[in-house]
Order: sequence, then C-alpha cells, then structure tokens
Amino acid sequence: MKNCTLICFLFILASCINPTNNEIGEDQFFSLKDYFKKELESLSGKVKGTKKVVYNDKTETINLNNYDPSKDLRSFVNSDINNPSWIDKYKADTTTHGNQKIITYTGFSEKLKTKKIDVFKIDNKVSKIVILNADTSILKSYREKLSYEPSKGYEIDILQKTAQGQANSSNILVTYQ
Repeated sequence: MKNCTLICFLFILASCINPTNNEIGEDQFFSLKDYFKKELESLSGKVKGTKKVVYNDKTETINLNNYDPSKDLRSFVNSDINNPSWIDKYKADTTTHGNQKIITYTGFSEKLKTKKIDVFKIDNKVSKIVILNADTSILKSYREKLSYEPSKGYEIDILQKTAQGQANSSNILVTYQ
C-alpha cells in the first residue's frame, strides 16, 4: 500500500511540472526581438553599402557609410511572435534539407498582424528571415514583406491601399558591402 501511495504521489507531482521548451518545441518561440538586438549590436556603426528607396514610381539611391539600420529594422522587431499567450495562435513547421533547416510559423487568426515567418538556418545559424505582415480595416489594407540576410542586407516591401482604391507602394533595399 505504501508503494502504491508513493507511486501515485510521484505521478501527481510529475504531472504538475511545466513542460520544457523541448517538449513545446525548441523553435516555438524564435525571438525576433532578441535576434535583431544582437544583430544591431554587431552592426553598430559598421554598416557600409547602398540603400535604394522606391516610393510609387520615384527612386532614390544612397551610399551608406557608418549607417545605423535600427529604424529600418524596427519593423522586423515589431513582428516578433515570441509571446507565450500566442502559442495556440501560430503553427510551427520545420523542414530540413541537408544542413538547411526552415522553420515556418503561420498565424491562425486574422486579427494577428504577423501572418507568417520563415526562419532559414544553415548549420543551426540563421541565414535568412522572411516575414509577412498584413492588416485590413474599413479604411485601408496593407501588406508588408520583410526579408533579412545577415551580412548581406535586408528588404522591406510595403503595399497600402485605401478604401477609395488609392494604392501606395514602397520598397527599401539595403545591401551591405
């Protein structure tokens, strides 16, 4: 009888333990906020390259020297889904091809701004991040595609449409040297 009581106690105790990240899925909460914080620290004052901005039909190209990309990368950070209350709002799928791993997070709710995130890793190191954000209201709709490749650069592509049908598009392409 003592053994039965002890076994029941251990079973109840074990069922009260919170699952570890591995049981939830180690990639469930990839933190864009943490990732870009580290990226910005490593890029601080070192970014050289070009920035091409296209707004509707107008284009401007700027040579960059000691450029601070923190304002541009804010859109990436604001797309972070690393929130425990959203665990049931996103589905995580992992695909592996040789040494490349692709983790795809897809949102289930129309209310969520971030619809999809693809994190590409080679040898467990991030090689590319692609984010799709979108929102619709009675006044406007917008679609934003963000792409980031460490040591190469990033692209921000935005399309906005008003209820009257006016469309504005912008594209920012930053290429690191």
